[in-house]
Amino acid sequence: MGIGRKTGKKLLSGVLSLAMMVGMVSGVSFNAFADSYNLWVGPNPVTDVNCQSYEDWKYDPSEKELTLTNFVFNTDAEGVYGIKYTGEEPLTINLDGTGNTIATKSDCIYSEKAGITISGNGKLVADSSAGIAINVCGNSGSFDMTGGTVVASGAVAGISAFKFTIGPEDLQTTLVATGKASNGVGLISTWENPVGGVYYFGSNAKVTVTGDQLAFGGDNPKIQNEVAGIAWSITGGSKLSIPKYTGDGTAVHEYKKVQFPAAIVDTIDLSVETPDVASTISSSTSPVTTEGTDAYSITAKYV
Repeated sequence: MGIGRKTGKKLLSGVLSLAMMVGMVSGVSFNAFADSYNLWVGPNPVTDVNCQSYEDWKYDPSEKELTLTNFVFNTDAEGVYGIKYTGEEPLTINLDGTGNTIATKSDCIYSEKAGITISGNGKLVADSSAGIAINVCGNSGSFDMTGGTVVASGAVAGISAFKFTIGPEDLQTTLVATGKASNGVGLISTWENPVGGVYYFGSNAKVTVTGDQLAFGGDNPKIQNEVAGIAWSITGGSKLSIPKYTGDGTAVHEYKKVQFPAAIVDTIDLSVETPDVASTISSSTSPVTTEGTDAYSITAKYV
């Protein structure tokens, strides 16, 4: 009987010790068995446990859609992306709010295989000090915008992708892409096709592309623009008109800056406190074209 009691005590002690070890070992938890989605936001992997846990970002795995709501991420660490995606299917990034900001040393947004679509009505500012602001890799990874505003600035390039579709079907979008370092390129297509990489800009897309070296990179880059634009040459900075495209596109390998449409018009609401003050302001003014071809109109209204 004494031997049995000793054996029982030893067995119980062993079970308790094992339980304590499991609880104490770092990284051993139920989260280790969570489903992952080939997506990282900052340094953290997105799983079924945390995909709906944060106020500034949420992920819908069924739709492959990441929603950013005034998301802010800044780091100077090597090899750390603001958003990293290694999935096979395209990822949609839905912009909610105008305060979405990613500032990194490496690429701000990196997709290893699949395309990225930007949607929503918000704004994203992505700035890479040593890499590419938005880097879409793979043999068919496209960068598409169906809504929202993206300001992408990178030392190497603003955005790199197989091809680009900005504002299809007359959808309103705004894209500003800049390659800011020496020899930087605004947009670069990796399409190794004899006809050249194609960049499509819809009729309601506002696009400004600037590079320290070239606005557009790649092998024989061509654009398909639904509205006329304006370009600045790489030699002397002279301004050139770009008509609406015909055929398979317009070659743009000699431009340092390109803008569509030629004159971008913004409307500014001017609020005043009393009708007496408001009566001294005309209800509207004619657009004024500045040296930079930006046109503005001012509309007064009562409050």
